[in-house]
Amino acid sequence: MLKNLKPKIKSSFLIAYLVVLSVINSAAAADPAEEFTVITALTLNLARFTEWPNSLMSNESEIRLCVIGDNVMQQAFDRLDSMPVGTKTYKIGSFNAVKKFHAMSFAFYQRSR
Repeated sequence: MLKNLKPKIKSSFLIAYLVVLSVINSAAAADPAEEFTVITALTLNLARFTEWPNSLMSNESEIRLCVIGDNVMQQAFDRLDSMPVGTKTYKIGSFNAVKKFHAMSFAFYQRSR
């Protein structure tokens, strides 16, 4: 029974995360600094609560996040660089620096306004 519950919880969390991001992105009058703080916090929690496959993360000590967005968004995510996430640490890179990574764990894409 627990095995069946875990995928549902993961799916629910991911759906909630995507809904919150779409609401944040569509808020025209939102303060950009507050918006980016919320987005980075949600992204950090997504990494924390994700059960990464052993084949993907067994030898990795970093969760690599590629940020594709403007400089303000990049600066907001830079605050997460080297932050612990369970037994791993965040490593933040921009789209231009993604070639430095052997592989990235996931990416954040900021849509143009």
